[in-house]
Amino acid sequence: AITETSLRFSTKHEDGTVTEHEIPQGFVLWSTGVSLTPFTQLLCQKLPDYQKNKHAITVDSYLRVKGIRDGSVYALGDCATVEYPHLLEHINELFESAHHEGAEITRTELEMFVKNAALEFPCAAGHLQSLVDNFGHFDTNHNGTIDRSEFRGMLEYVDAKLTALPALAQVANQEGIYLGHVFNKLASLQDEHKSKDMSADRKRRSEEISVAPFTYHHHGTLAYLGRAAAADFGQGQTYKGSNLAAKYMWRSVYWSQQVSLRTRFLLMMDWIKELFFGRDLSKF
Repeated sequence: AITETSLRFSTKHEDGTVTEHEIPQGFVLWSTGVSLTPFTQLLCQKLPDYQKNKHAITVDSYLRVKGIRDGSVYALGDCATVEYPHLLEHINELFESAHHEGAEITRTELEMFVKNAALEFPCAAGHLQSLVDNFGHFDTNHNGTIDRSEFRGMLEYVDAKLTALPALAQVANQEGIYLGHVFNKLASLQDEHKSKDMSADRKRRSEEISVAPFTYHHHGTLAYLGRAAAADFGQGQTYKGSNLAAKYMWRSVYWSQQVSLRTRFLLMMDWIKELFFGRDLSKF
């Protein structure tokens, strides 16, 4: 609990006893994670068998809410999290599809497997390609082939890399553009579905064939504090600086990502006021 003069918390010990603590304070800045809004929480409660994530709505690779049979409800942005496949659960069929001759996978067979698997699991395409690039690392016995245990290590590596998408504007932006294309495509299929009087399951399969799954492309990350800025553009390309050039590099990217002339104009006005009068801290 937080009072006007202190921060109170408790710790639970291994024997079950609880110790209360109190820390004097004069100012507390509280930063918490993303939580469900009442509406999204209600939606998850209506689908308990499919919605088990406590922080977001679980969607499939087409951004469709899990548990809605006809796939007519979509979610994107911070309120949604994409459910990635666990490749290790499919190790038997994946291993059998990877090798054609002998009991182990050659480098050529692995390259072909990665190419085919990337089409089936587009969200893991980049990590699958890294298996070929790091073939020698996974070939622990250095015999030039991959056996089942080494293949398991590969799938474990890919599964570990498939983490939730970051809560960034570029994620929501790409998801919004993707859904715009999806809705245009589905609208063109409506007449076909009506003429054939398809069931909900057949419509869903038809839509999956016609529309590609969502794939996120990370365009880099920028961090800015005062006159210092750091950037990670991926693939080992980074930048860091602590001068006016770094500050305005960050601001130029931020300004270019605004969605309207109005927000760009307001942003410019705020920066001009800060330049002449300093940062306004009165509201804090």
